[in-house]
Amino acid sequence: YIAFSIRPYIFYATIGSGSVWIGFSAIKSIKSVFLRTIALPFILIITWTLGTLVIVKTGTLAGNRYSSVDAMVETAWIIQDDLKKDYYGGNSFDIGEFEATIPGILSKAPEAIIAGLFRPFPWEGKRSILMMMSGLESILLFFMIGYVVFKYRVLKLIPALLEDSLILSLFVLAITFAFSVGLTTANFGALVRYAIPAKIILVIVLSHLIYKARSKSLEINPT
Repeated sequence: YIAFSIRPYIFYATIGSGSVWIGFSAIKSIKSVFLRTIALPFILIITWTLGTLVIVKTGTLAGNRYSSVDAMVETAWIIQDDLKKDYYGGNSFDIGEFEATIPGILSKAPEAIIAGLFRPFPWEGKRSILMMMSGLESILLFFMIGYVVFKYRVLKLIPALLEDSLILSLFVLAITFAFSVGLTTANFGALVRYAIPAKIILVIVLSHLIYKARSKSLEINPT
C-alpha cells in the first residue's frame, strides 16, 4: 500500500518479481522431475495471469496514467521526453528516441538498464561532487558484477539464480526497477535517487552469489 501510494511503478515491479517468487517456489516444491516438467507451463501461466489481473484491477486507482499498459507506456515516454528539456540546466542524458509502444520501449531495454545501474558514468559527474561519488559507486557495482560473472561463468550463473526462488525474484526486481528508472528518467539528479533501490537489491543478490561461490570453494578445498 505504501509503495502504491508513493510510486505506483514500485508496486508493479514488486508484483512482477513476486509472481516469479511464488511461481518458482511452487515448481520447486514438486519433487518429481516428470511432474515438475508438466506443471511448469501451467504454474507460470497462472502466476502471470494473476499478476496481470492485479495490475489491471489496481491501475485505475493510480489514475489515468496507469489505467492500462498503453497508458503506462505513454506515461513513460512523456516523462522521459520532459526530463530532457533545457530548463533542467543541462543535467540530463538521452538513451535515444523511442516510440510510445511496447516494442518501442523494449527496444531500449539495454540502454535503460545500463543507465539505471551505471549512470552517471565517472566522466559525466565532473560538475558535482555527488555525481562523481555516484560514478564511483557505479564503478564498484560494475566490478562486483564482473567478479560474479568471472566466478560462475554465464552457463553456471543462470542455474545459480534458479536454485533460489527468492534470489531469482530479487534479481528480476532489480533489473525491472533499473529498466523502469533508466527508461523514464533523463535527469541525473533524479536518476541517482530513483536507482538506489535497484542497486541495493542487486548488491544483495551479488553478495549472496559471492558467498555461495566461496562456500562451495571451501567445500572442495577445506584447507
